[in-house]
Amino acid sequence: MIACMCKYSPFAVFDGFSEEGIIIDSEIDQFNESDTLLHPNMCSYSKALLDTIAEKKIDKVFLVNCCDSIRRLKDTLEKIPSIKFVYMMDLPRKNNCCAKNMLKNEILKFIDAYEKFSGEKFDVSKFNKGLYKYLDSNKSPEKPYIAVIGAKASKDFLHKVEDSLDYQLVNHTCSREHYLTEVKNFNEKEEAMAWYANEILGYTPCMRMEDTTNRRALTEDPNLKGIIYHTVKFCDHYSFEYINLQRGEIPVLKIETDLTNQSNGQIKTRIEAFNEQLSGGNIKMKKIIDKDKIYVMGIDSGSTSTNVIILDKNKKILSSIIVKTGAKSMDSANKALECALKESGLSKDDMTLIVGTGYGRYNIPFVDENVTEITCHGRGAHFFNPEVRTIIDIGGQDSKAIGLDENGNVKSFVMNDKCAAGTGRFLEMIAKTLEIDLQKMSEEGLSYKEDLTITSVCSVFAESEVVSLIADNKERKDIIHGVNKSIATKTVGLVERVGRHEKYMMTGGVAKNKGVIKAIEEKLNSKLFIADEPQICGALGAALIGLDKILEEI
Repeated sequence: MIACMCKYSPFAVFDGFSEEGIIIDSEIDQFNESDTLLHPNMCSYSKALLDTIAEKKIDKVFLVNCCDSIRRLKDTLEKIPSIKFVYMMDLPRKNNCCAKNMLKNEILKFIDAYEKFSGEKFDVSKFNKGLYKYLDSNKSPEKPYIAVIGAKASKDFLHKVEDSLDYQLVNHTCSREHYLTEVKNFNEKEEAMAWYANEILGYTPCMRMEDTTNRRALTEDPNLKGIIYHTVKFCDHYSFEYINLQRGEIPVLKIETDLTNQSNGQIKTRIEAFNEQLSGGNIKMKKIIDKDKIYVMGIDSGSTSTNVIILDKNKKILSSIIVKTGAKSMDSANKALECALKESGLSKDDMTLIVGTGYGRYNIPFVDENVTEITCHGRGAHFFNPEVRTIIDIGGQDSKAIGLDENGNVKSFVMNDKCAAGTGRFLEMIAKTLEIDLQKMSEEGLSYKEDLTITSVCSVFAESEVVSLIADNKERKDIIHGVNKSIATKTVGLVERVGRHEKYMMTGGVAKNKGVIKAIEEKLNSKLFIADEPQICGALGAALIGLDKILEEI
């Protein structure tokens, strides 16, 4: 077996040696070997390759010289005793006569190198036979579909996407399998490699090629419903294409990963919200509806609080409950349910529909349907204020900016990445460091004197900066102001990515923090609309979405 990183690798040539070529797929949970053997600033793709090679005990590797990180990876692999063969092919960046001749010679050089390594001779007849395996079968569907485009995506990521969509998924990333448009038979090695080089360079080009014009064909199919654009952390090649696609009419969701099997909750939420944006949601009624007795519950299971709203058929709020999310989200959900039913004077059997949202929504056994918090916040915000066009939601675990149309439908959204900086948890951590409760912290930074700046975008390093400022005997209120500014900077950065569109509304627990609100308003140069209880927006949206579905049914 020869492990490869790229669809441009000459897989049919491996067949000529009776070897199987495979694309290395990242299935790692964290970087182990690479943190020891590679520089910390190396890109996550090269690190994922190294860890996967080590974990799967791969001993033969074929690389393509796409960037300096892969060159450094080759140097590292050559020093690992268990790896017997490492080869790097020089891939041309063009598709002209000189480039095809260069690639032919590169493939011939590999054949010579592998013959010397293995002691086996390349067999053209085996090459011919192997070609049939690679005939292109990845054709665009004849019905609406979603395309994953961009940098290499792991199988784990692709499975997450596929499981969360109502549409067929087509993979157009770098991890697409090697393919051919036709098959021929050859007697001579030179003639075969000249044809083969021409086939390989005829691929839809990756973003590292000089002319990427033909990539437009990926987005011009009338059946293309939306694009999930995948990029790899610290790799910029595909970011340029994403910017152009974002300006088009096809909905685009960008997801950046480091190719580890992490952030499942965030990734799943983003994909499901994108699916809801495209399909409008798909709540199915499971009960017989009593037109005279309609009650809908929305429950938002978040990382710091679990919130419940109960509505009647006239959208009157009968109950509004907020409880702290404890060690088990299900226990908090049951407690919130009990409190909400008690406040409304209703029983669980009275509920026509219960809609769950939030990160813990799949762990609530009594919900009938689930909707992402992104869609729910849009619906809830529109109910509170139909003029709102941009939502800033800062919760305990993440931050979001959500763009709405005039009907409260989600047009676009972005979420923060893995780092907790700028979230409710971050504020709790800083409050603990400063030995102050959150309520007092909310107001103390408003009366600052020295305009301090917290520069780090990482919560851990930001806390270290705060500790350093304490050591420098800085005033607590000045430090809090610096923290508020830091959160505002990160938050407005999210808003910029969805586009600045007034009016702005802030939801989530941090919307109760006066210092953060003021700092964001100064950055936006615009006032924020804050509901009387900003934490219930998601639960309210879930209930409203459920009620809309019921009213459609009757």
